[in-house]
Amino acid sequence: MLTINHSFSRAVSNSNVSSNLTSIISFLAAIFGVLYFSTLLWVINLSRMQPRAFKRESSRHLQRYAPFVYVFIVINSLAEAACAFWLLVHYIHQQSFPSSSSRTALQLIIFCSCWTMSTAGVFTILFIHPTWSTHPLASVGTQVIWVILTLCVWVAGTTVLVCKLPTQFLDQNCISFAYCGQMRALFALSLLETIALTGATITMLWIVRQSIHEALKRVSRQLVISMVSNR
Repeated sequence: MLTINHSFSRAVSNSNVSSNLTSIISFLAAIFGVLYFSTLLWVINLSRMQPRAFKRESSRHLQRYAPFVYVFIVINSLAEAACAFWLLVHYIHQQSFPSSSSRTALQLIIFCSCWTMSTAGVFTILFIHPTWSTHPLASVGTQVIWVILTLCVWVAGTTVLVCKLPTQFLDQNCISFAYCGQMRALFALSLLETIALTGATITMLWIVRQSIHEALKRVSRQLVISMVSNR
């Protein structure tokens, strides 16, 4: 009888912890989302009142579509940070980690998410703002460095997450450890983030290639003109 009561009390305690934790994480995520989108709307209104002129067609397309990619990356990182933190606290509370190294994997995913969420949020504002967009931090070169670095971080985080989990994680019915479905969702979000960053990296490198090509054409044209004028 005492064992049954103890098990029931523990189940109720776990349920209360889960409910409270979900509420806290949802509240914090909502606060961040409201702050981010409020700032984003303010910057968008400024950019509409003070439109920028672009010399290259690629720059105009980048200005139009890049903010959507940044917003997606921020939202996905926010969801991933919330999911990873929820899992980490539950595993610590219940002492039911799937493996001895899964704690490290979750902590790494939280770091990746917070890094991406904060930096991508800042880049979104810098990229759209009519004045701040001229800052060196908003340049294409800086964004290329950031997206490559962030992609490497996510590749490492996703790889560690898969390697540190038990092999049952990839089975069709992984009921051998707690919160397998949530862990799979975390992996799916990590994979989605990696794919998005890979696409962003390819796009940025293509823009850099186009810029270098156009710069070389201008230099060669100027050299030809100077040689002709000297003759």
